[in-house]
Amino acid sequence: KKSKVAESQDFIMAMDRMYGMVRTDLEALEGRIELIQFAMEEAGLEAEQVSDYLYAKHAKERNDFINKLRPELMDGSGMTNDEAEEILEELASPQMEAVAKLVYEVLENTRESMVEGGLERRERIEAWENQYDHYVPLSGRAYDEMEDSEQYYPTGGAGMAIYGATTKAAKGRPSKTGVNLIANVIMQNAMVQQRARKDQAMLSLYNLVKNNPNEDVWNIYSAESPKYHIDREGNTTPMNEFEMRANRHMVPIRINGDQHFIYFKKTEYADVLNGMTEQKLDGVLSMMSGPMSLMRNAFTQYNPAFFIGNFFRDINGAVYNVISEIERSDGIISGYNINTKDFTKALVAQSFKTLKILLNEVAFDKEMTPEMRELVREWEAAGGRTGFSYSENINSYVEKLKKGVETKVGVSAKIKGTYAWETTADFFNHIANINEAFENSIRLAAYIEARKAGVSIGKSAQLSKNITVNFNKSGEWGASLNQVFLFFNASVQGLTRFGRTFASNQADLPDNPDEKKSWRNRITKPQKLAAGATLLSSMQTLINIALSGRDDDDELYYNKIADYKKERGFVIMTGEKDYITIPLGYGYNLFNNFGTMLAEVAAGQRQFDDASLFMALSAHSSFSP
Repeated sequence: KKSKVAESQDFIMAMDRMYGMVRTDLEALEGRIELIQFAMEEAGLEAEQVSDYLYAKHAKERNDFINKLRPELMDGSGMTNDEAEEILEELASPQMEAVAKLVYEVLENTRESMVEGGLERRERIEAWENQYDHYVPLSGRAYDEMEDSEQYYPTGGAGMAIYGATTKAAKGRPSKTGVNLIANVIMQNAMVQQRARKDQAMLSLYNLVKNNPNEDVWNIYSAESPKYHIDREGNTTPMNEFEMRANRHMVPIRINGDQHFIYFKKTEYADVLNGMTEQKLDGVLSMMSGPMSLMRNAFTQYNPAFFIGNFFRDINGAVYNVISEIERSDGIISGYNINTKDFTKALVAQSFKTLKILLNEVAFDKEMTPEMRELVREWEAAGGRTGFSYSENINSYVEKLKKGVETKVGVSAKIKGTYAWETTADFFNHIANINEAFENSIRLAAYIEARKAGVSIGKSAQLSKNITVNFNKSGEWGASLNQVFLFFNASVQGLTRFGRTFASNQADLPDNPDEKKSWRNRITKPQKLAAGATLLSSMQTLINIALSGRDDDDELYYNKIADYKKERGFVIMTGEKDYITIPLGYGYNLFNNFGTMLAEVAAGQRQFDDASLFMALSAHSSFSP
């Protein structure tokens, strides 16, 4: 029987939550960008002017510091003190200082995130803060420095590996940087947020390994407890930090500003975490990325007809999934003494309530109650949302933030408090936000009901992420295949979720061995629900056939209903010709389809071969939006 690990060691939960937490961080950063843009627009300032002002304010103190380290370099910031004085004299104003204050607040958040994320020691950050009064990052290649090191940002690289200090010592520069300093500040903050969240997720794996050491599988090491080289004579010498980083068995992690490593005996495991298995898009696939994304969005995010049907399909699937997570021995919310029937009923009812609340805010600009706003903030901070709609690449999102402060752009509708969209993109973003309200209503409802049932914040957020398809999950080839097949990753993740829901892994079985063998005891509640759906569809199909009238060609009106409608919806005849359809869950519609085909074949309304083909095509497309 599987047992659960402590939440501090639950790496799967940490990974599930990480993307949503990064999203919340970046949205907070986006809000700061909008405030900076708004302040600049109100003051009539350009981004380049603000950048020059920030540079000039920092130049003298940077020059003094670098000159102590390298006396031969008089102007270590790349700007002379005289140039700085001229710029300050020209640009200084209360409005400029107000904008600068907003930029410094972003820098303060960056430094705090380094400490809270475990990337740096607080003493180091405090020493850095005490060193300068008007610090801004000057990293970046100047126009006339072709051999200068390129701009450094702490991304942590691909995968989950976190190696090296997040801060970089100032070495001085002989010429002025050509980088927009506001963009520098924004990019630095975004990358630190991402790196800190990765490190926090890796800490749960570190704790799991630390509490379950096994040299034949994994272990942990640091500079204080290094791994050893063993030569042919059996002599041992400790590996230094750089040797451990170069070792393919090692995955680096920062803990309270110090470098540690997780060792895996099998390099395949370390390769995944180090990002060495990540497939890069070649030229052709990169070119296809834009058109394929547009097609996906046109079918889903930008398509109002998709929203309602998708909402009902997700509710259908959520019922199956939440029952599984309560019943499984390793279920996300198993062990909390939750009544399955009461919880699923409450989940469905809460989904409609949260949908109304989210739509009122997004579509009609109505404020939430303070209690609901606090719940939503808690849910967002816990990482209960998908990272970005249909798994938008986080680095792509960061680039958009950076470009937002490098170019002069209009102030968003959120700041202006109006829906007078300035661009077509604003309009489509508004439509996408409405779609997300439908998408997230069920996730938020799952979080709320789990919290009411006494489930921890972490587990509630994990349930929220996995109550339907978790779009943030992907395999090695996911990015490439998603550019060739529409909704490839969504379909794979839907199939994975389906498999987990119907796998037999019950937490509570009879103690008597003979009773355990009985199929009645071993069948799970989702499996029973699926059998009930099959029977219900069979009965409803027979009723539909009986109620249906005949057209002039003596064919039943029911038989003229398009197969794709029967495949995706629960058909109910409301008259001789008229009918309605209720959307069925992704994948879970297979059980309803099977019941429908059984009834149609039994009633002589469809040939067996035709029914088999219908089921095959249904299985092929059931998991795709």
